[in-house]
Amino acid sequence: MAYVIEDSNGADETTTPSEPLTSQKVPFSYSGHLSTQREVDVISFDVQSGVQYRLSVESRRLGYPIDTELKVIDSKTRETIASNDDQSRNNYDSVVS
Repeated sequence: MAYVIEDSNGADETTTPSEPLTSQKVPFSYSGHLSTQREVDVISFDVQSGVQYRLSVESRRLGYPIDTELKVIDSKTRETIASNDDQSRNNYDSVVS
């Protein structure tokens, strides 16, 4: 199982879920609402060895002025598997694959 941690402007990498997570079935879409600065959304999903996954945040593309950071963390080792702050110089939506 992996956690996807999406935050607005640099939350601590050691952030853990505040309540037990229900694992999402892949593929899935998540829609959240950020109500405070530095708010963190944590989504859990099961992964299979040898399968490549693509995760993306689409806030700027949809017209929301949010600069996100996306982290994928192994739920057992708590190691960061992948992370991205910005897709490119002028694209603040995050993507990992």
